[in-house]
Amino acid sequence: MNPAIICALICSVLLTPSADGKDAKSSLGQKAPTSMEELDNQKRLRPEYVVNIRIIEDRREELHQIITATGEVQVPYLGLTKAEDLTCRELAYKIKTGLEKEYFKVATVLITCNFKPFEPYHIPESKSASSLKMPASMAELDRLKPIEIGHVITIRVVEDKRAALQQVVSVTGMIQAPYLGALNAEGLTCREVADNIKAGLEKDFFRTATVLVLDCGEHVPSECALEFAVVFGAVTKEGKYDLSQQDTTVSNLLNQTGGYNGKRTPPRIYIIRKTPQGNKRLLVNTRAVFVEKRPEYDLFLRPDDFVIVE
Repeated sequence: MNPAIICALICSVLLTPSADGKDAKSSLGQKAPTSMEELDNQKRLRPEYVVNIRIIEDRREELHQIITATGEVQVPYLGLTKAEDLTCRELAYKIKTGLEKEYFKVATVLITCNFKPFEPYHIPESKSASSLKMPASMAELDRLKPIEIGHVITIRVVEDKRAALQQVVSVTGMIQAPYLGALNAEGLTCREVADNIKAGLEKDFFRTATVLVLDCGEHVPSECALEFAVVFGAVTKEGKYDLSQQDTTVSNLLNQTGGYNGKRTPPRIYIIRKTPQGNKRLLVNTRAVFVEKRPEYDLFLRPDDFVIVE
């Protein structure tokens, strides 16, 4: 399972005392911290852990993110930030420093974590990475059978020295490749997908990359499918973003990407949405959303929407 595409099915956080006087709880069921000094400073963060991030001065809802295989987490305004081996308090102060450098006079950052790898769906033991016999080399990868939507795909980068990762091919035919982000897999063979990942890794990350890809052929029921929107264009960080934890609007999504780049005026934003009648192209009234602050124009996103920011 690739932690970069995974999602957290978590309830919204309650940040104020409830009506019956009980302490507020974080979305992980923990007592919500009220100051940075209350943040955990003992346990170390690891890839696949779910972290909840809230910037008090930003006055937005808590964000739920999953630490990627490279040990990074998506942070509002700052983009990808190294989190692995830090404590929640250390990460909070790291984010605080970045925010106060360019965005806030004072930033109070609250972070909680359940310190457990996220498991968004159950893969039968017969199909789990630990029980599979992976090909020994890229020469052994399947060159005939095309990958289908909903299949469980196992990916291992030998030089990365990490365990094989598993994920489900989304309804848009995309997978999350280690380090590279969203790539198309539908209709390609395991060898073709491996070759594409290898080329990307050797361009920026590895001198030599040996990529092993196995199609387990196990369709995941639709009710277990992960819910994502894909963002492309003039944003700090392109890629897939989780929609499962709360109703997500266009402005919510842009906040998760770190914001749009290089413009003082709102960008042009399109949503490409799949419908039974075919793809529909929706134009977002960004002036109404970002300048006039009219929430009725802030469209809610649906799973597998493609958001294009120009």
